[in-house]
Order: sequence, then structure tokens, then C-alpha cells
Amino acid sequence: MAANASMRSSFKSPQSVLNPSSAAIVGASERAAWPTAIFRQLTACHFAGPIYPVNPRGGEIWGVKAYPDLASLPSPAEHAIIAVPAPAVMGVLETGVQHGLKSATIYSGNIGEGADPDGVARGDQLRALVARTGLVVNGPNCMGGNSFHHNFFAYPNAELLQLPKGGVAFISQSGGMVQFFAKSAGERGVKFSTMFSTGNEIDLDLADYVN
Repeated sequence: MAANASMRSSFKSPQSVLNPSSAAIVGASERAAWPTAIFRQLTACHFAGPIYPVNPRGGEIWGVKAYPDLASLPSPAEHAIIAVPAPAVMGVLETGVQHGLKSATIYSGNIGEGADPDGVARGDQLRALVARTGLVVNGPNCMGGNSFHHNFFAYPNAELLQLPKGGVAFISQSGGMVQFFAKSAGERGVKFSTMFSTGNEIDLDLADYVN
């Protein structure tokens, strides 16, 4: 559990991560496997809100208009799906919170884990940003998750979309464990409402999701 999470005296709601009204995919590129998979999943499963690809070059990605940053969106994104190199993450978040961003899933690693000084510093910066702004963060260094009843599918594996929805939630620090457990359990008849990986748990932790 992250240090700042263990010092909290109350739970923090992951609702904006589980059921956002809109989403931006930061790191959008037709050559990037995970962002492409997530965009296809969200569109195929009829996610109700707008989906904004974000890439510094702008232009068009996946057949829709792309935006150079979160400040350029036609309306604020409630949730950011962030798959960019670790050194770029804090800039993305700072811009986002200035323009209405409420939550983020950070797939990037080397933010708060291990002993690398740069990675440790990024973790400290992220904790400070969360404390200062109230941003809700899943991860970093996670694989996102799926919220079946809200058609929000941000775990980059289309196989999991085929599982029938139900009432069981599964939360794991490990993204790989989400895939293995959910697929194995689904084949045995377990029906899921939610499956999420939490990664480094710099902000949201297991207890927040269980609550």
C-alpha cells in the first residue's frame, strides 16, 4: 500500500475511474497496441461518453479527430487513460487538472516503484499533485480495468469483453493476475461486474475499491 494511502483516515471513491462520463486516451497512436485496443473496445462496446484521442501531433487517429493535449479538447475529459513515457506523465496531469480532469488511469511504470531516483521523485510528485488537487488516480504501473455495467473497458485485452456481466468484482495489484483470474473464473461460470488492476497504488488502493 502506498504511504499516503496508509495515512488516510477515510476511504476515497473510485467512482470516476469505474464510471467516467468521458475519456481521453493520452498516448493515442495507431502504432501503439494498448491505446488502440482500448479505443476499439470502448467504441465496440458503446461507451456512452465522448472518447478523445490525444497526441501532440493532433490530426486524425483511428478515423477520428485527435487533440494535441488535454487543454485542447472541446469539453473537459473526466477521465484520462494515460499511456505515455513516465517523464511526460506529470505534465499531462497538470494540464488536465487545470482543464477539468477528475481522474486518471496511469499505465506508465517507473513512477513510485523501485529505487531509481527519478522514479521515486515522480512518485512523490504524483502524491503531491493528488493531495493538492483531489485528482483520483488508479496506478501507476497498472493495466487498467473493465467496468461491465458501465461499458467502460480500459484493460487492453478484447477476450475479457466476451465474459458475461454479473455481480462479482475482482481487484488485483497485478494486471497479469486480472487477465488470468478473470478468464479462468469466467470459463467456470463466474460473472463479473468489475475487474481492475491497481498497480503501485499511489492514490487509490485495494481498500478503496472494496469499500
